[in-house]
Parts: sequence; C-alpha cells; structure tokens
Amino acid sequence: MRTVLPRNFMKRYPLTLFEVCIALGLAAVVLSFLFSSLFQTVRLSHLLTTLKGKSRETTLCYTKLLHAFSHADPSTIQFEEDRVTFSFENGLDPSLRFSGKRQATLHWDKALVLDIIGKDCLQTETLLSEVEEIWWDDHKPEYITLHLNQKEFVFFL
Repeated sequence: MRTVLPRNFMKRYPLTLFEVCIALGLAAVVLSFLFSSLFQTVRLSHLLTTLKGKSRETTLCYTKLLHAFSHADPSTIQFEEDRVTFSFENGLDPSLRFSGKRQATLHWDKALVLDIIGKDCLQTETLLSEVEEIWWDDHKPEYITLHLNQKEFVFFL
C-alpha cells in the first residue's frame, strides 16, 4: 500500500522579514544572557580569589602572632604609640640564629611588621600588607586584644 502525499506538501514558503527579525532578536537575547552569565562568573571567580588571598594572609598573621604571644613573657610586653616590644621563646627556628629566647618588635604604619632580633642579625616579616586601623586592649597578665581592620584577635599570655 502506497501513501499518497498532498500536492502542496513539499511546497516552500518564503520567510518573511518579520520572522527573520524575530529569529535574530531571540538569538541576540540568548547570546546576551550567555555572555552576561559568563562575565558574572569571571567576576565572582576573581572576587573569590581575592578574598581567599586576604583570608590566607590574615590566618598566617594570626598564626605567627599566636605563637609569639603565647610564648611571650608578660612582664616584658611594652606598648608604645605605634609598636609593641616583647621577648618570647621562639623555639627551634629553621634559621638557628633566631632560636631560643628572642626580643621582638611588632610595629605598623601601612603594614604590620614583626622584627625578631637574633644573634647579630634582624629578621623582618611583613605579616599584613594593608593595615587600615589598629589598636590594643591591654589586659595583662591574662591576655591582650588586637583590633585590626575591624577584626578582633585575642592572645592569652
């Protein structure tokens, strides 16, 4: 049995200008949505990378200061206007010049810097590169509080 198709079944209709404009408009909407979502993803990725770097820098700063202040002698901590001077037990440092009991100075201008005085030399570490505001609350001999860029760090002595 053979199927008979109507005569006008294969007849082509020309596209009107209106249909072409609708197709181009829909394609433009889809492409703009794709590119805007791609742009937002790139911006979010850059923001997350920046936040991750700042978080890592703050964590390393806190870890270093936690070690220094938890091994500090509370009677040697002296607060000045833009610096804190103290002595602490540094333990076994990779550079043996800085092992044992050492004098340290924590000072800031636009960066938070820890200077450790070793045997005949000085070790300088930049703990935070961007310091906007900083102040200390002194509760010796129990603990001290560091307020740094709207964050609060507590170090027990």
